[in-house]
Amino acid sequence: METCDVDAVHDARVATRRFRAALPFVYTAPQPIADELRRIGRALGGVRELDATKDLLTRLESRIPEASAAIGIAGREVNAQLTRQRRRMIKKLRHRPRSIASAHHDGYFCGSPPLTMAKLAP
Repeated sequence: METCDVDAVHDARVATRRFRAALPFVYTAPQPIADELRRIGRALGGVRELDATKDLLTRLESRIPEASAAIGIAGREVNAQLTRQRRRMIKKLRHRPRSIASAHHDGYFCGSPPLTMAKLAP
């Protein structure tokens, strides 16, 4: 994540969103855990959107050569924003997720989850 690899940011954002969506069905975790996962997802989201925009501009530049000057200007602005957003993301992600760590310490992630395959079977 330190290198801000485009795929790593995307994968982390998707994993965070999926984990947050599944959390209520698997564990009786307190709301601060979902809030922390939302905070992490938002930190990743800004970078992911700019990565996608940069990719789109790159594809447009090759498809529409007559617009390459304008696309280049937009691309430089996106790159500048991306650099700033990556710095913010790294700073935000270095914050220790206390709610997740304390929930783990308090035993929320130990033992059997409330919803199991056996409970779903007819």
